[in-house]
Amino acid sequence: MPMEPAPATSGTVKRNDPMCLVRLPDASQTRHPALAVADIGAFAAALIERREQVFGKRFDLAGDELSGEEQAKILSQAIGRPINYQEIPIAAARQQSEDVAIMFEWFDRVGADADIAALRRDFSEVRWHSFADWARGFDWSVLERTSSIA
Repeated sequence: MPMEPAPATSGTVKRNDPMCLVRLPDASQTRHPALAVADIGAFAAALIERREQVFGKRFDLAGDELSGEEQAKILSQAIGRPINYQEIPIAAARQQSEDVAIMFEWFDRVGADADIAALRRDFSEVRWHSFADWARGFDWSVLERTSSIA
């Protein structure tokens, strides 16, 4: 799952709201891959530089892997207010985004298979943001400038 702009959140997110939710159509302890957009670009650049070595190879990417509860805890720390996790049925996710529903169904059927340690070792020029790194570096003042994050 891309980390930007606000990973796995749905609904309206306002800084002044008494409660904010991380909603996932999944069990709270299921861990899912997360990947910063900046890391995608840096990885693509690394592949171009190594084109002869990596041609024909397949890479599963992730900078972190965490559950919805872990996402909510990290976001709470980054934003400085409580963020709660709420599991939602896959049908509710599908109403918001068919693509998100398909992604979570795939996670349930196939699962993610990124070897984060190997990616960090083999592509050390990529920053490989953890979710916490990304959350700490994100400009959360966007919550004051807009009424929602999609």
